[in-house]
Amino acid sequence: MPKHQITTPASLIYIARQQTKRWITIASVTITAGLLLLVLYLFLNPESWVRTASAQTQPITTIHLENFADVSSLTLNGIAAPVEDDDKVVLRLVPSEEPSGGGYKGSAFASNPVPLVIEGHPTSFSTHFQFRISDPGGEGTADGIVFAIAPDPESLGGIGLDIGYGGISPSLGVEFDDWYNVFDPNGNHVGINLNGDMTSVATANPSDDFDNELPWYAWIDFNGETNQLNVYLSSNAARPSSPLLSHTLSTTLVDLMGSDVAYVGFTSATAAGWANHDIRFWHFVAGPKLLDSMIWNAWPECPFCGSTSSVGWVGGPINTRNGNLSYQELDLSIGQSHINLLTP
Repeated sequence: MPKHQITTPASLIYIARQQTKRWITIASVTITAGLLLLVLYLFLNPESWVRTASAQTQPITTIHLENFADVSSLTLNGIAAPVEDDDKVVLRLVPSEEPSGGGYKGSAFASNPVPLVIEGHPTSFSTHFQFRISDPGGEGTADGIVFAIAPDPESLGGIGLDIGYGGISPSLGVEFDDWYNVFDPNGNHVGINLNGDMTSVATANPSDDFDNELPWYAWIDFNGETNQLNVYLSSNAARPSSPLLSHTLSTTLVDLMGSDVAYVGFTSATAAGWANHDIRFWHFVAGPKLLDSMIWNAWPECPFCGSTSSVGWVGGPINTRNGNLSYQELDLSIGQSHINLLTP
């Protein structure tokens, strides 16, 4: 007669423990195998996680020069040089000196290129700078300053009426012209110029003369989606509510430049007339679909005003907005920085 196995509480506990150990072992082996397969997959297919990372991080270009004591990030050409002026070191594109050889010319460009297309999106940019024209001589104040986008950081055009920009092709220029030539509307105007041609495609007149010895504040915005260029100008630090000059290019920056990268900076020149032509500070930001948030006020406290989120910046916070995108974690290293685009 078979013996009946007697099940006691102790034996039940023992059986449960053995089953639990068995399931834990099976789960551990399964998880370990899964992780090993995942590591192997990522090793064999690195583009899968590279694409994921790049989808969350967009490269942008930033320039933040409150003065020009350090010009290591710039390429200086011609006679351009940093000099002491009153309370700060400025970038003097050309000096107030009687030139030898018919005229002086100088330019300065950021040494790192600006991408004109980022992950399929045309680049937009906004720049804000202060300039001053002072101490005229010879036949009078001449010849002006050009904010330029050029194919080479060593770009430098002609003297005198060329303002150091004429002859640079391909290029885009915004001129602050303080000398009258036959192709100019007058001797004190803002103009938009293309491909080194000194006949502007659009012009506007400021409220006062550039050679009034006072600092001028300029803001230039470019919308890469619409190819619209807006120029704001003021004799004080408050950005005007509407642009002094607006013009829509007939082509994209990529088509204009014939390249997917370009360099940004300034040019100037003198001839029979001369003056100090100085850039006193310069800020620049470029990136994909950024223009809607580039509402500048007093830099650096609020270069992207009118938003709900803030990120750290050298000298103060940035308030940002761009549709449904929040801009965070801006790293201001020299050259290209990165900004994470996060949906709320």
